Amino acid sequence: MGAPAPSPIDLRKSQRYPTHIDGTAIIHGMRYPVVIADISADGAMIRGLPAVATGQQFVVQARSLDVVVIVVRAATRGTGVRFSHAVNPLAVVRQNYAGLEHLRKADAAPAPDVWRAID
Repeated sequence: MGAPAPSPIDLRKSQRYPTHIDGTAIIHGMRYPVVIADISADGAMIRGLPAVATGQQFVVQARSLDVVVIVVRAATRGTGVRFSHAVNPLAVVRQNYAGLEHLRKADAAPAPDVWRAID
């Protein structure tokens, strides 16, 4: 008897990171508040969506995330989506979690003046 077949979760190409990021889904021009429950470079688990069909495309947005997604599975615990292009999941986490503000890049913060006159 051989080893058990790997689960689909074991076959993922990129690591998933558990999150609880507030975001927005834009479906047919309507905006829906959602929670990104986990994220990887290739996809995410989204909670709070209206009924969506496998294969449906829509936009998911959060701070430092604006990507077209395609539904790959819908379950009671959430909707699994694949991103149209790879994202940096750790950058998305860093930009969206309170308490990690010190890791965010300032949009237009001036560089410190390291050359100053000595009195």
